[in-house]
Amino acid sequence: MAGIELRQISKEFGNTQVLREIEIDIRRGEFLTLVGPSGCGKSTLLRILAGLEQPDRGSVHIDGREVTGVAPAERNLAMVFQSYALYPHLSVAQNMMTPLVLRDLSARERWPLLGPLISRAKRRDIAGQVREVAETLQIDHLLPRKPGQLSGGQRQRVALGRAMVRQPLAFLMDEPLSNLDAALRVHMRAELSQLHRRLGTTFVYVTHDQTEALTMSDRMAVMMEGKILQIGPPDDIYRDPDTLEVARFVGSPRINLLPGEIASGGAVTVLDHALGFALPGPAGPVQIGLRPEHLRPDPGGSIEGCIVHLENLGAEVHLHLAIEGQEEPVIVRLAPEQAQGLMLGTRHAFSVDPGRVLIFGADGMRLRRGAAQPVPARELA
Repeated sequence: MAGIELRQISKEFGNTQVLREIEIDIRRGEFLTLVGPSGCGKSTLLRILAGLEQPDRGSVHIDGREVTGVAPAERNLAMVFQSYALYPHLSVAQNMMTPLVLRDLSARERWPLLGPLISRAKRRDIAGQVREVAETLQIDHLLPRKPGQLSGGQRQRVALGRAMVRQPLAFLMDEPLSNLDAALRVHMRAELSQLHRRLGTTFVYVTHDQTEALTMSDRMAVMMEGKILQIGPPDDIYRDPDTLEVARFVGSPRINLLPGEIASGGAVTVLDHALGFALPGPAGPVQIGLRPEHLRPDPGGSIEGCIVHLENLGAEVHLHLAIEGQEEPVIVRLAPEQAQGLMLGTRHAFSVDPGRVLIFGADGMRLRRGAAQPVPARELA
């Protein structure tokens, strides 16, 4: 296992700044996910950690040792690529043996007199190591096959197995599930999480898929435009985003954003309806964030609109409400029993628990509730 530190990492390609003073401490044995939209710099940061790219500024430390200028082969990190990068002319067993054979060749080059002894010892071990890893991944029956004879999920397991046989300090994974179909991605997410728990090794995982980040990570780092906007446990980032950008990116269905106002006395309103609490801070316009699952049918609720679209997903129902003055519909997520009687083309009102409301200022930063106080009923009239 390795503890990894990235210090003030910056990178430019021409006139484009791809990474901006990235600071991350990756704990030993944790599953950290770098998540963000395409072009945010997450894969470049992973390649810098692997040694495949060099930062323009900043340093990389593994287990307290600076490795910024150290070659990839000397870092003892294993990388799993999106494309699997298997040798098509080699069998599964031979693909998985490759890192161990290369390590053996390197040792013979450094100590030529001991080469034959090292090689004989390694030959006895390599086959056993490969079979042990293959059994762990349940691909031992595939060892004689070529990559062209495997499914996408099987090729992904082979790529993982080739990384595992090296017993690296950490695994680096660059969108390894993006080539799989939806059902297989769900299955492989569970397998990767179980594998991480069994191995106890540090995993650094890159993805643009927030579902992967939310379901597998110990911590996730949300990246945009070369910066880390927020890092923390997935549940904390979902429930307590620091910025409007993070709130928009994390969550499916998307968060609802409605215009609001903080009055001079601190009372918060949305769509001209008081939400029932005061917020310390300057008066002015704000953005009110409401997660779809926090809205509930209520004849006296402050969110009212016409149902223009209804998605029945079996376990849950998504309602799309058209609200006057709003360009985007408000999405409501309900259990099927809560949605009974709610039909297309009908108007309904919904309420929200004030404790679930997220408020963002004009600069997109979250306005923390902290000392928020209930507003007396006479002020809400």
